[in-house]
Amino acid sequence: MKRSLITTGVLIVILIGLAVSAEKRNYPEPRFPSYVRSPKSVDEIMPFARAAVRQTGGRTPLGRVNEGTTVLLVADTLAEELVLQAIKRAYEERRVKVQIVPEYELVDVKGEEARRAKEATRDSTSEDGYLEARTWIEGRFSDPEAPKRWLKERRPDLYKAVFERGKEIDPRLKSIAEKLSRQNLAEALVKYLDQHSEVQAVFFQRSGGRSDLKRMLGRHGEKFLGNFMLDNRWEVMNKAVTFPADVWKLAEERTIEPVAWLDQVHVDDPEGTNFTFDVDETQAQAWASGVYQQGHLYMFPHHATGRFPYSRVEYPALRKEYNPRFLLKVNGVFAGDSNHYGFFPRIEVHVKNGYVTEVKGGGTYGELWREFLKYPKINEATYPFHTEPGYGGFMSLP
Repeated sequence: MKRSLITTGVLIVILIGLAVSAEKRNYPEPRFPSYVRSPKSVDEIMPFARAAVRQTGGRTPLGRVNEGTTVLLVADTLAEELVLQAIKRAYEERRVKVQIVPEYELVDVKGEEARRAKEATRDSTSEDGYLEARTWIEGRFSDPEAPKRWLKERRPDLYKAVFERGKEIDPRLKSIAEKLSRQNLAEALVKYLDQHSEVQAVFFQRSGGRSDLKRMLGRHGEKFLGNFMLDNRWEVMNKAVTFPADVWKLAEERTIEPVAWLDQVHVDDPEGTNFTFDVDETQAQAWASGVYQQGHLYMFPHHATGRFPYSRVEYPALRKEYNPRFLLKVNGVFAGDSNHYGFFPRIEVHVKNGYVTEVKGGGTYGELWREFLKYPKINEATYPFHTEPGYGGFMSLP
């Protein structure tokens, strides 16, 4: 007993000493990664480019293109030329034929004008997370002008914050920016592919939305293999492209494997999120059927349904069976301070039986939520492909 007490006492002293030592240790200050330096030549980029064109995981799986194939890379207006040259050379080392077409060429716009238009129409930073509301309105309503008028009449202050940010844009540059919209570029790309039957694989657009892009390309949708994000030093030289694809895919497989067997989900985090929902056997099977998209798993049933699921065996091919959507009876709180656009004051969205009942905080973002909860019929109407009223299941907002 005495020996045990002594041993325990020594252990406690050691642990205290380690803790004190850790507190006194001077950890290195945050530093910019040395390997993401500004390259001065194509040769500096080549080790990363070679890894990139062999990567079969993620949103830009350039490695899915086989030897002898002709691939089209649609480059962003702001793409870096040295990086594009490196990707092209790395592909050619694999005996892949490469066509690189800047997006502005697809719509017959000069490069400098396209760059000026993009700069002129960029009116926000990551500090303006509330501007995600602009995509709700302009991307989810069949007639965006109707909710704009409604918001302007009810809350001119919110309308001004979202749509009148005090930056005057040259009408000519605005017109050019509209030519560079995703829809216009997709239509122009279809015409290009009609004229270039030799192209067998396409990487297009940096900003995600792969399912929509595949649909937009219509008869050429099967050629679309992913977004083209690897067009600048930040994406290519950050070592993500060197992450082993088999490990990446195994992590995805292990993540989605239990979905078909779930009957209840509970999520909580230190920021205050705490919600629960039940799924029956049929719903779990539907969720499991649609959960997979490479590099972007649909870990909430509403995202996995209401679509034609991706094939896990022949990805990125789509399966032929439509996966119907169902309303989840979610209960709890969703809390956070960031979204696709950026950041905002902490928000809490309270949900009962699948419907938003209260929104707390959030600054301007929260104000927009609270206002659109009052939008006519948004909670009463039954939307296409839904069986119960309310837009987007528990997300009564787009």
